[in-house]
Amino acid sequence: TVTSPLTGRFNHSVGGDRRGHYVRQGELLAHVVAVDATVVQVVVPESRMDLVRSHTHSVEIRLAHSPGRTLSGRVRSEVPATTRDLPSALLGSQEGGDISVDARDEAGRRSLEPVFKIDVELEDAANMAFIGGRAYVRFQHAPSPVAAQAIHLFRQLLLDRKSTRLN
Repeated sequence: TVTSPLTGRFNHSVGGDRRGHYVRQGELLAHVVAVDATVVQVVVPESRMDLVRSHTHSVEIRLAHSPGRTLSGRVRSEVPATTRDLPSALLGSQEGGDISVDARDEAGRRSLEPVFKIDVELEDAANMAFIGGRAYVRFQHAPSPVAAQAIHLFRQLLLDRKSTRLN
């Protein structure tokens, strides 16, 4: 019999069902997920972070195992500095993600462009206990005039050129 000091939802997706098998002490058997706070780790390229920070009015999440269901979320926290280390190789281009990674990095977790890490909390986490899976996150922005979008794109182009010269 295995017990947990925490309350939450039992998820044995880590190693499968091991009923009737012996295991070593300290071996990871499962996760106990607190149903009040399910978090998705998101990385945002540095070039898009200003838009996410200042113009996001809602966050939509689709989990890969149930793509037809759209969940709402909110930004819970943000690491206030850029990094090139991805929290998971799934986010990198070698594993099907959108972030370009350094081909010399065998683990596939070193991004070519600096990124910000953001934790997005699912607002309806009562039925969610899916650890380590892929999620598709969309930051919804308020509509803006075409001229404002063009100015923003031009500004991003200048910033990208400036950062290229610095590297």
